Amino acid sequence: MREHNEAVNALDIMPPRTEITADYAPGAVELVTQHDGSVLRLRKLHADYDVHDRIGALTYMQDATRPGRS
Repeated sequence: MREHNEAVNALDIMPPRTEITADYAPGAVELVTQHDGSVLRLRKLHADYDVHDRIGALTYMQDATRPGRS
């Protein structure tokens, strides 16, 4: 069995980077640029959002994917 093992990861040293943080208001959208130049779009949930409501979460995700929503 061991003769068929192949390395699945090439471990390397990751250089230290400065911490990326974002602080923004509930309901706001923040664009966060990563070290490699890619950009994440973060949307903070409203303070009254119920994290235990599964149906509400599904509805929120469906609404977030509708065309024209940024």
